[in-house]
Amino acid sequence: MFVSNCMNTNVISIGPEDSVMNGLYLMLQYNISGLPVMNKNKEIVGIISKSDIYKKQNQKSEDLKSVKIRERMTQEVYTITPNISLYEAVDMMTKYGINRIPVQMKGIVVGIITRTDIINYWATLQQQGA
Repeated sequence: MFVSNCMNTNVISIGPEDSVMNGLYLMLQYNISGLPVMNKNKEIVGIISKSDIYKKQNQKSEDLKSVKIRERMTQEVYTITPNISLYEAVDMMTKYGINRIPVQMKGIVVGIITRTDIINYWATLQQQGA
């Protein structure tokens, strides 16, 4: 069982200069809780989650339309490759306390894997009797 078996290849991302409000809108629209932050060259420069936004919110009345993603994103991003085992992905998530990992091949983002993806994959295998 490898990351490639259950990663999502439809990666929704955002740019560092986009607004936090736009990021929240994308998360709501696609029913996701985080986004890789990519520059114009499609390189990962960060990752942002709903919890990043809420933890770092300074004032309740803060206008999230004027706050940039780069101001809230986590800059240290862990990535993996599609041929890594799911067990290694889970270990990485647990070790670093993260819920999603961008998947790269030769520096290009080819997917993203989340804890939910892994749980759903394993549940499906259990139902199939694998």
